[in-house]
Amino acid sequence: MFLWWCLLPVILLTNAPNYCASVVLVANDTNFNSLISEYDVALLKFSAEWCYYSRMLAPIYEQASEKFTELTKSRKVAFISIDCESSQNICTKQYIRKYPTIKITKYGKMLKSEYRNERSVEAFVKFVEDSLKFPVEIINGHQDKPVKILDSWVNKSVETKCILALVDKLDTSHMDLFKKVAAIEQNSCKFYIYYNLTTNDERLATYDTMASKIKSLTILKNADLTAIHNWVKNQCNSLVREITFSNAEEITEERLPLMLLFYNPDNKTIVSRFMEFVNSHLSHHQSTINFVTANGITFSHPLAHLGKSKEDLPFICLDSFAHMYVYPGSVEMALSDPKHLDQFVEDLKSGKLHMEYHYGSGSETTTTSPKTEVDESVKTTPHVSVFQHLSPSRMRYTIIHDEF
Repeated sequence: MFLWWCLLPVILLTNAPNYCASVVLVANDTNFNSLISEYDVALLKFSAEWCYYSRMLAPIYEQASEKFTELTKSRKVAFISIDCESSQNICTKQYIRKYPTIKITKYGKMLKSEYRNERSVEAFVKFVEDSLKFPVEIINGHQDKPVKILDSWVNKSVETKCILALVDKLDTSHMDLFKKVAAIEQNSCKFYIYYNLTTNDERLATYDTMASKIKSLTILKNADLTAIHNWVKNQCNSLVREITFSNAEEITEERLPLMLLFYNPDNKTIVSRFMEFVNSHLSHHQSTINFVTANGITFSHPLAHLGKSKEDLPFICLDSFAHMYVYPGSVEMALSDPKHLDQFVEDLKSGKLHMEYHYGSGSETTTTSPKTEVDESVKTTPHVSVFQHLSPSRMRYTIIHDEF
């Protein structure tokens, strides 16, 4: 009798339903590509067992996955985990520099942005639900002219571009692909489908093309997902990004020096001019420099750090993540001739700015007189980088490489 009562709790526990069964999928070097291609939206958690933050995240990630059990079965949503200790190849290919890193794929395409929101069940659920929302505005061609409708609907800011599909019918293979691309690039552009047009061709256009009444539009002929995606990326992704407190970690993690235009939000014309200038004249630096614009009112601390105020806006500076170098001339001078900013960047790469910052203008690097004393009257106090502090925090991540 005594033995029966001892075994009863074991029997009850054994037969109890597993209410907390995780639906987190495991990816490795072998199945990674095939697994992510099966789902519309997938969150990918790159982690390591020995990492404290990875262990803290694991149960939260599992609980969030349980909210989408049915959508996982229908291949709509997947929560995927990758152990970077046992799957080092895929983690190397994905440039994982910190644990945990959470990346996102849509229709098998890796998004540039990572998940950097709050690590809670509620935050994960909201993020996935938002990712599943239909990102395309459907416009009936019998109602009005497309440009007139876009004028009334679109918030035409310098940060947002619009892509418009001009078609006769909605239920075509090209429009299915267009909707997938819109989901992938929904943070880069706004998307519209203008249907019920009398046309034999399915065409893509930008808002600028329509507003300028340019007749040269892109015609879709046997285009696949990659072809449409590449065209959209070329239209939506500018070399110049707006840096905010929301995306600063993402931008600074790339560890490329920043060329910043600090501007007054009351004068966004200068932002547009700067973007056009960089796209036209400085694109050859895109692999070594990140070009960004920064609201000088929002980022008042860096201004004060540089000894500047609202009255000094706009101005341009370089941030090497060690020091900040202010362009000595006006923005008007900088934009008057490409050679000015091109030389400014070259001076950063060559180390000239670093030498001048420490030892004054006109200083030269020499090995012939190593014992020469530096004239303290020309030596300046460097402005230490402010944006380096917006990089991934060791209070939130285990940094793999000592780069931050």
